[in-house]
Amino acid sequence: MQPLQKCTFREEGSGMKDVPSWLKTLRLHKYSCIFQQLTYQDMLDLTEEQLEAMKVTKGARHKIVLSIQKLKERQSTLQSLEKDIMSDSNAGTLRNALNEIKTMLGTPIRSYIPENDSYDQYGQDSLPSDSDQGSSHLIANGDIPGQITRFMGKSKSLQ
Repeated sequence: MQPLQKCTFREEGSGMKDVPSWLKTLRLHKYSCIFQQLTYQDMLDLTEEQLEAMKVTKGARHKIVLSIQKLKERQSTLQSLEKDIMSDSNAGTLRNALNEIKTMLGTPIRSYIPENDSYDQYGQDSLPSDSDQGSSHLIANGDIPGQITRFMGKSKSLQ
């Protein structure tokens, strides 16, 4: 009898729940089994060499590494999108930014938990209120959900 293997796809808060559907959108779902035992950080740290050792084909390795790089760039992408919609009130700019957010929501996103387990760390008002359109509140590095929430608040104020 083989020991049961850990499956991070089912672990609450692991950030891995959406990996199978993300891989399917990339047409790489046959590699789901490789990811199911990885932590979120292990996934972000995957290299082409590690994937090669796991017998992933060259084209798929390249696509996975590029897609993981995009995951790592989400915070700066969100900052750019936010800056774009605040400086250009063109409906096309907002529409393109919202499409980018929609795509981003289909990727694995880990819940943000501050390192000291205190949501006070960044202040009670670290996310914008409806009246807070122009100022930039501190969003912690790695807080993708918080940044998406702030972006959506600002985009709503533009409508």
